[in-house]
Amino acid sequence: MAPERELPESEVAKNCFSLLRWGIEQISDPEYQARVWLGDPPDEKSSYLDASAEILDQEQRNKLIGDHLAEIGLNEQQWARVMQFARTLEAFENSVDHPYDSAEVIRHPNWGSIVSQARAVLADLPNPD
Repeated sequence: MAPERELPESEVAKNCFSLLRWGIEQISDPEYQARVWLGDPPDEKSSYLDASAEILDQEQRNKLIGDHLAEIGLNEQQWARVMQFARTLEAFENSVDHPYDSAEVIRHPNWGSIVSQARAVLADLPNPD
């Protein structure tokens, strides 16, 4: 059996960015949220917390991405907008009584603003390879 090949750090950073982008995509898409987060029965494999976990509390991963912006196809301004969105999302999550309840998250009066901000950030990001 051949030894496992270790990925170069820049490739790991690209994979990390893809996960981060996936979290933003979910938050930007109300149709996805209704179908997957609130479906009948709810898809237990995806929820608001799954999406937000790809964005929040990822300091080590974010440093890795930040160290490889050019290889990912991001510039400093795009990355700053992603990080600003993460701070906004964290503040929003802290204002929700039960962030583990996707239905409560979606009903929150500020959710529409979060979705709009996610769409704006997403529109400015490169598509994954």
